[in-house]
Amino acid sequence: AEIAAAKALGLDSPQPLFLATAGLAAVDTFALKGALAETLASAADNTYSERIVRHEAGHLLLAYLCGLPVQGCVLSAREALAGEGSGAASLNGAAGTAFFDP
Repeated sequence: AEIAAAKALGLDSPQPLFLATAGLAAVDTFALKGALAETLASAADNTYSERIVRHEAGHLLLAYLCGLPVQGCVLSAREALAGEGSGAASLNGAAGTAFFDP
């Protein structure tokens, strides 16, 4: 995509676009905990949110069957960053299932 964009913009090299993409990915990964990538994925695929719910439900079911106490579950990185949802603080800004560790 960067090569095509460089040609469309009339740039001699796609290297600045590669660096910009890598920088944006790093910011999303470390500062936003993947919230930008998740937003883009859910905008591009309307089944994304349903797949995340089913995935986390699988974690909850297996934890229940194994007798592991679940502290909480957060279904999106945006929700986790906002501190919403049960167990959001223990997930450190990422979506997922938090298990209670005595």
